Amino acid sequence: MQPGSHPALQEVEMFRWIRRNVRWVIPAAVVAAALGAWLLFGYFGV
Repeated sequence: MQPGSHPALQEVEMFRWIRRNVRWVIPAAVVAAALGAWLLFGYFGV
């Protein structure tokens, strides 16, 4: 870890990035969850 670099700063940058891209993050999460559930149900043959 570099001196002077603050770990909290990276988290703030990440949250800022998520807020900027939230319109893409939420649909992507929904699609990933739906795909995961579909694969899971398909795998178990429900």
